Amino acid sequence: MKKIILLLAFIFCAQVFSQNNQATLKVFLNCNYCDITYIKQNLNYVEFVRDQKDADAHLFFRTQVNGSGGIIYEIEFIGQNGYSEVQDKITFSTNSDSTDSEVREMILKYAKLGLVRYWLKNGDHDKISVALEKKTKVDVKEEKDSWNNWVFNIGARGFFYGQESNKNRSFNFNVSIKQVTNKNKFLIRT
Repeated sequence: MKKIILLLAFIFCAQVFSQNNQATLKVFLNCNYCDITYIKQNLNYVEFVRDQKDADAHLFFRTQVNGSGGIIYEIEFIGQNGYSEVQDKITFSTNSDSTDSEVREMILKYAKLGLVRYWLKNGDHDKISVALEKKTKVDVKEEKDSWNNWVFNIGARGFFYGQESNKNRSFNFNVSIKQVTNKNKFLIRT
């Protein structure tokens, strides 16, 4: 009877020990312009390593300025060790008026999103939750058009050609007035 109780206690302890010592996902961050401290404080269930060879996931950040003055971020997720088949890229943009805090939160959000496949492969299913925002209806108001949907076009064109014995001149002027609405479409040309 003592052997059975000892055997059951041993199995129970081994099971608890294996659950508590589940392998932690090792991450190497390669981002020169990120708030690394903020990411390390707020990215849970990972262990940050200093050598990229020791990492299970290598997060490589690239940036480029977009046309509106914001920044396009690309995060490349490079799987290593037992995660070599897990490769991914996520791209997102910030606005020119985004605050540092908003940019930090976006970087963290997309880093978490990219690490989901690694956590799933690691067996951390119980630590992952998904929340989707509800799609909001946009109330479209038709604005009053002060020009009442009229469009005016005025144009001029000329052509000059000449030699001593022959001269050719051509002038062309055009004016167009249009009113375009959903109910009617008129065009007047002169």
